[in-house]
Amino acid sequence: MTAGNVTPAPPSAGGSVAGPLLVGDTTFGQVGITGVPLNVTGSSITLGQSAAGIGSVSVSGAGSSLSSANDINVGNAGAGNLVVSQPAVISAADDLLVGIADGSTGNVFLDAFGTLANITDTVDVGQAGTGLVQVTGGARLNAAVGIIGQSATGEGTVTVSGNGSIWHQSGTITIGEAGRGVMQVLSQGHAETTNAILGNQANSSGTMSVTGVGSDWDIAGFLTMSASGQSTLNVVDGGRVSATGATRMGTAAAGEGRVVVSGANSLFSTGSTMSVGETGYGALRITTGGRATSGNAVVGDNTGSRGEVLVDGINSTWAITGTLLISDPGEATVTVSSGGLLSTTGAITVGAAGELLLSGGRVQIAGGL
Repeated sequence: MTAGNVTPAPPSAGGSVAGPLLVGDTTFGQVGITGVPLNVTGSSITLGQSAAGIGSVSVSGAGSSLSSANDINVGNAGAGNLVVSQPAVISAADDLLVGIADGSTGNVFLDAFGTLANITDTVDVGQAGTGLVQVTGGARLNAAVGIIGQSATGEGTVTVSGNGSIWHQSGTITIGEAGRGVMQVLSQGHAETTNAILGNQANSSGTMSVTGVGSDWDIAGFLTMSASGQSTLNVVDGGRVSATGATRMGTAAAGEGRVVVSGANSLFSTGSTMSVGETGYGALRITTGGRATSGNAVVGDNTGSRGEVLVDGINSTWAITGTLLISDPGEATVTVSSGGLLSTTGAITVGAAGELLLSGGRVQIAGGL
């Protein structure tokens, strides 16, 4: 089905059309793909090309597919809406760009088990406009690189929700490059990336939340929080996050990185060193039965930095395989309270600007204090 401002008109029975395919170039345009493949050759697909353009595309049902020889642009300068469901497949030989220009709006909805988006290069949600991507009901998105909230005016939101729903990247995800990025993994959703950066540039904001038993985020590499911006990682209500490499919070003087691990069965695991306040500000809060594990740990890593750690509540635990440095030589406070537990296999060293405070909590030190 084709209606309104669509150029060139795709074949109703499916097949190939020479790109670029513009759906909603200057006014409203709509394309519905049901039970057939549509292959756009030679160029890109754009929904909402100009500021006045509104483009809507639905790809629905078994045997339905939409492929682009270049990018899929959802909301170039106008508004774009792409729905893929029941199940169906989309693919791009280059990028999926959602909310491209300042003032644009783009929405992508992937729903139902068997629904698949294969993006060869980058998924960019909120490049300079406002972008939204939802992966639900067992759908899957595959890409190399992910950026959520790219430029200063960019606002991007990604939700991965439901058993079997997967966001998979072979490369780095950046949540809040220079703009505002929000990602949430809920209700047994799953995200897997190679390296992750939250709140990269000055004035950026990156937030990641992993919520509920069965919801998880696997990072095959490092996690950098707040190179120069602000970032928050929430691991709550049984959610789990694991990074095989180092975790660094507040890596530049202006950076502020915060991690909250709260609730029974919630786990934040770092396979290498954890730095809480490397050059800027870092905070780690483990409460109400949450658990964090890491290799060697440093709180308040460099001059001018500030690191704060709270382990509070029965069954709340920070287990360190290695040593813990509190002030090296930045300002640092580690508080263990109300039945919380801090354990290390190596020594704990408290520097001149550091504090280790106990208020009904426990510290187990294999290597001495």
